[in-house]
Amino acid sequence: KATGPDGDKSAVSDVGGSYSFNGLRAGTYTIEISNVPSGYTFATTSATVTVGVGEAKSAPFVGTKDAEEVDAQVIIKSVTKGTTDTPVNPAAVTGQIDVTLAIDPGSNTITKVCVLLDDQEVANGCQTLSSAAPGEEGAEPASTFEPVFSISTADFDGNTGEPKYLNKSYKLSAKLTLAGAKQSSVETSMQLTFANKDDIKITLMPEKSVVGTLGPNVGNVFFGGDQTLELLPVLYSGKSLQTLTMAFSGTGSWQTTSTFPGSVTFGADAGEPLAGYQSAAIDADFFKVQAALYTDGTAATALVGTLAGGPNGTRANIDEVAPPVVTLNLTDQTAVTVPAAGVPTQLCCSNNWVGPDYAFKSGLASTPNDAAGGVGYGATTFHVGAASMTTAEIAALPAVTKASDAGLTLSLVNTEKSVVAVYTDLLGNQSMTRLAGSGNNPLTAFGYDNTAPTDQAIDTLTDLADQVIFNAGPAPAAGPGPLTFSASEDRSGFSAVPLRAWMSQITAAGTTWPVGEVASGALVGPVNVASSVPVCAAAPMNTAPCTPNKTVADGYYHFEGTYNNQAGLIFPTWVMRDVLVDQTLPVQNNVQTPSQVKKNTQITVSALVTDNLDLWATSFGFDFGGDNVFVPLADTYKFQTNRWDVGSKTDLITSGTAQVTVDAVVARERVDGTGAPDAASLASATFVRAITMDAAGNASGPVQNNFIAGTVDAGTDYGAGATPMTGWMVTQPSAAMSLCNGTGAATCGGGAVKSVTVKVVATGAAGTYPFPFGTSGKVWFYVNYDTPGGPVGGFYSAADTWLLQSPVLDGTSATIMDAANRTYTYTFTLTSDMVANVPAGTGINIVAVGFDPATGTALISEPQAVAVTVVAGN
Repeated sequence: KATGPDGDKSAVSDVGGSYSFNGLRAGTYTIEISNVPSGYTFATTSATVTVGVGEAKSAPFVGTKDAEEVDAQVIIKSVTKGTTDTPVNPAAVTGQIDVTLAIDPGSNTITKVCVLLDDQEVANGCQTLSSAAPGEEGAEPASTFEPVFSISTADFDGNTGEPKYLNKSYKLSAKLTLAGAKQSSVETSMQLTFANKDDIKITLMPEKSVVGTLGPNVGNVFFGGDQTLELLPVLYSGKSLQTLTMAFSGTGSWQTTSTFPGSVTFGADAGEPLAGYQSAAIDADFFKVQAALYTDGTAATALVGTLAGGPNGTRANIDEVAPPVVTLNLTDQTAVTVPAAGVPTQLCCSNNWVGPDYAFKSGLASTPNDAAGGVGYGATTFHVGAASMTTAEIAALPAVTKASDAGLTLSLVNTEKSVVAVYTDLLGNQSMTRLAGSGNNPLTAFGYDNTAPTDQAIDTLTDLADQVIFNAGPAPAAGPGPLTFSASEDRSGFSAVPLRAWMSQITAAGTTWPVGEVASGALVGPVNVASSVPVCAAAPMNTAPCTPNKTVADGYYHFEGTYNNQAGLIFPTWVMRDVLVDQTLPVQNNVQTPSQVKKNTQITVSALVTDNLDLWATSFGFDFGGDNVFVPLADTYKFQTNRWDVGSKTDLITSGTAQVTVDAVVARERVDGTGAPDAASLASATFVRAITMDAAGNASGPVQNNFIAGTVDAGTDYGAGATPMTGWMVTQPSAAMSLCNGTGAATCGGGAVKSVTVKVVATGAAGTYPFPFGTSGKVWFYVNYDTPGGPVGGFYSAADTWLLQSPVLDGTSATIMDAANRTYTYTFTLTSDMVANVPAGTGINIVAVGFDPATGTALISEPQAVAVTVVAGN
């Protein structure tokens, strides 16, 4: 009620206790409250408030709730072992216990529930509850509830071993903290006596620890080296230890310590070697307390020891056994890589010699494993030293993979070095073995050689330009006999099979590699050697001497060979030789010619040819009657440019059409004994003839196609007319000469030359003789050699005898005049390259052919008066 200038006014508070008076006049009012709730006490029930115009004031009244009667209850319902339902013996409590409470809040508000030992809260021994009153929002339920609290009576400090609770009688209390009640708490209690046994906590700390790889122990942790037991006494009795003696399974002895916390170590370093393998559960039989004494002089007979932890949980797998060894031999590995497969390789080793690339691990007969039940094999290392050193001394040297890693000096004999294999299991247990003698290697030492045989050669030939040909013709009439290989060796000596040689065969059907292997006879000792191996010794070229016969298959044969010494070292480059065997002539079909042969025109001639192996070239030429004088055309059709490109051949040419387009030669004229054109020799072309050669030099029979009478123009006499030619002859060389062919080991010299200058002179009357052969004329030199018994024969009549044809400079640039004659001189240089395939000792002749397309007539000189002889030389 409010009493003041407006009289008495009344208001009722809402559920939250708020009230208000609105529209009051300014002045002083007395505010009084009545009908307050029961259970609450207010310090005052009236207040005076003065308000001004437009002013609002607050007049609060604060009451306090009267304290409740206490009816909450708590009891210790049960104390059980750990998480089980088994009740503890209150007079001998050990380990972890669970304390279950039964709580009835009644009408009180419980804010906290605690479990205490001797009035001290235990770890995690309190629960905080809501402060709301029963029935209010957020309050604990009014019905009974049963919280559970765990207590570890055996807790101890992990660093010092000091127990949290010593053995004695403890008051176990349960306490409720109340809010708004006439007393602050409710409590109940009972007595418990702790009786934990004194203990030694043991941690196994091995020097080495790895995972096993063998048998039933795959995946198990294995220990090696010294085994240390870290000891932490936990004495609930409150006593202190004076000494402690521990036994370790498998040692047969014990160790004593008086330092706590402390440790004892068992193993080789501690003078307590562990015997063999151990694999068992870690229990009282594995670690034993042999004896213990308290500081009060009494024996700690109840101490047992409990595993506190370690890298293998509750098992101890121990391996102190060295792995077994196997016999160590040097292996005799003499396999050579076939040349077509790559670089030649040979490992080792004959008569206990090794080379720098010899890998000692290749001599290990088998990989040694640890015995069954052990941890497993780790690694094998190889150590090399002087044979005079002990096995242990060599094993202490750095490990090597191959011989060159050991920094060995070259040996004079094969008894200077030795190798030791050291076998190590995963825990570092080691054993070792020295090179043993057995089988092909009876010695327990070896020699070292790092130099392959040197000065390797095949005959005196140095490159692939020196080929050997077997054909059906006269070159050569018989095989060259065995090829001679040679090499020198300075230290270990040649192996039992010093020369390894291989032969491949290429035919039209493809390449066969290898056809076979050729091995020379036994040669031993550090001496210069020469081995003879027939070039045709590999099947099917298996006849000796190497004389062609029909049992030898046609084909290219590529021969490669190399020397090796007893240390397995091979000359780095194979010596090679190519051999071509072809005793089958090519086949040439009819020559196709034009219907008209006119001067000052070009004609095209062709022929279809085949061969069983490899075609090379077809030569076409004009024939001029019965004197067998054959004028080759100015061009030759070649199927390939290098018939000896065997190494890269993928396809051999066995068929094709040979075709050339050339100036028509309607007639030819020869010169007389003075070199003047001979009108009597002028003859018209009668047919075109073709001869095909294969790569081996076999020539087909000549095939010709006669011209129809009246279809060939008449020729012209170069010695007739107003300005006749008076001479056409080769004038240089003027003396016999030797021309090197660029092959063989000898140096070109001793009067031999690498080039020859050739000259031919056309002569006519001074002041009147015009440029010979017209403004578009040509001059060719033919260099040819006679092959008696060939398919055609004659100087320049056989297509397989001339070696080159070459236009020379325009005659107008080579004019010389004198008082009586006008001469035109043409020059040409014959080089070693041009006769590279001509056998040494062959005499060659040079013929000049002048040709005027306007007349269609070819003028042929006599061969030069002196011969040029081909000799071998570079």
